[in-house]
Amino acid sequence: MVTASLATIPTREHPETRSPRALIVSRLDDTKMPPAFVKELLAWRSDRWTIDVLGGAYYPYGRDLLAKLKKHPCVRVLDPVAPAAMPDLYREYDALLATGLIEGGSYALCEAAAGPA
Repeated sequence: MVTASLATIPTREHPETRSPRALIVSRLDDTKMPPAFVKELLAWRSDRWTIDVLGGAYYPYGRDLLAKLKKHPCVRVLDPVAPAAMPDLYREYDALLATGLIEGGSYALCEAAAGPA
């Protein structure tokens, strides 16, 4: 599922010739990063894409997930970012992945779409 989804996203040219990147901004719990998505993500490999994850791990599920993500060859776990720096961070990515299971929308998606203040 993850591989198929990323393969369909048109990528822009990067003068620094880096690989395209996707960002997940999410609390690391079982509703924001559901087990079915995590299973797909942990099995996923790409020779082009990388996925960066930005989010807090406050419960055992999240701490376990964080440890697994840190070992994944195509995933980077980012350090916390100040809210004021988020618009610049969003512009560095080719895709923003919304992984929530029960929410109707994502604040991260709204922030990214809104652009700088």
